[in-house]
Amino acid sequence: MENRTKAELELEFISGIIRDSRKKVDDNGLSGVVWGSLVVIGIMVNYISGLTHNWDYALYVWGTLLAAGWIYSYLKIRKNKKNNVPETFGMKVQSALWRASGIVMTIIALICSIQFKRQVTEMVPYSYIINSMAIAPIISLILGTAYYVTGYINDCKYTTKLAYGWWIGGIIIFYMKSYNTFLVFALMTILFQIVPGIKFYKRSKLNKTGV
Repeated sequence: MENRTKAELELEFISGIIRDSRKKVDDNGLSGVVWGSLVVIGIMVNYISGLTHNWDYALYVWGTLLAAGWIYSYLKIRKNKKNNVPETFGMKVQSALWRASGIVMTIIALICSIQFKRQVTEMVPYSYIINSMAIAPIISLILGTAYYVTGYINDCKYTTKLAYGWWIGGIIIFYMKSYNTFLVFALMTILFQIVPGIKFYKRSKLNKTGV
């Protein structure tokens, strides 16, 4: 009987972590929409730059977009701390996961994009290990991993399915040889990040109003 009670308490504790973690995902839906929208803008700039063979402004655009995204994230974290928004262990793990993923993706994007700007590469050496066209598929794989772990923490099959979308899409665009890679990645961002982000954000609003 004692062992059964202990097991029930452990299950209730785990269920509590999952419920709180799901709230974190819902609240972060807007962040997914904001970041996804910024990425789509940058990707379309890359697509146009590729077609016109003019990369003069691409690096500056991406620098501005990434700075805007990180400023938004910083202000949101600051707001949560100011409002004393409580965080469970599950929430902290998710925050750390997405923050680390964001840092890695930013590093990859910047290092590999420098080669597009000839004036910059004359002064700053760029990486020969990863081709710039590999940025999108590599980031797709990283996003898939982040979504998979998030889905696992929350016991949410929908989020896990998004991970498979990112992974499969990443494999496909690894083998594409044209600038249509950017169009496919933009579509993936809309389907697997912006649309789900809107869904999560709407759900958070409904939960807060008690509907």
